[in-house]
Amino acid sequence: MVLKNASREADDLWSGGQSRDASFKHAMRAWGQSQAEAEATFNAWVRYCLNLAADLQRGGSHVAALHRLGFGMHALADSHSPAHVGFQGWGGDGPLNVPGAIRHHFREKPTGDAMRDAVRDLHIYYYKFLQKSGLDLPVGPS
Repeated sequence: MVLKNASREADDLWSGGQSRDASFKHAMRAWGQSQAEAEATFNAWVRYCLNLAADLQRGGSHVAALHRLGFGMHALADSHSPAHVGFQGWGGDGPLNVPGAIRHHFREKPTGDAMRDAVRDLHIYYYKFLQKSGLDLPVGPS
C-alpha cells in the first residue's frame, strides 16, 4: 500500500505532481528543455530516490524508505509508457494543457514488450534497494 500511495502522490495534481517542473519525475521534459537534459535529470532523480530509500531503510524507517522508493519506481514505470518514451514534452497542469493532458491519458498504458521491460526494470531497481539497504536478497525456487 505504501508504494501505491507514493505513486498516487507522484501524480497528484494538487501537490504539483503534474507541473512542468516535475516533468523529470515522470520521464518527460518541460517545454524548452532538451531530451538529454531531461534524461539526465530523470536519472539523477531515480538514483536519489534509491539512495535515500536505502539510507532510510538502514536507519530503521521502513515505511519512509518504501515511500521514497515508490517515487523512483513510479518514474521508472512511467519511462516505459508510450506517452512518455523518449522524454516527450509536457505542458504542465495549467488550463492551456487540458487537450494535451487528455491525449496523454489515452496513450498512457504500456503493453507487450514495454510492459515486460517495465517489470524487469522495476525488479532490478528493487533488488538494488535491497542490496544498498543490506537486506537479504530473495532466492528463487531451486
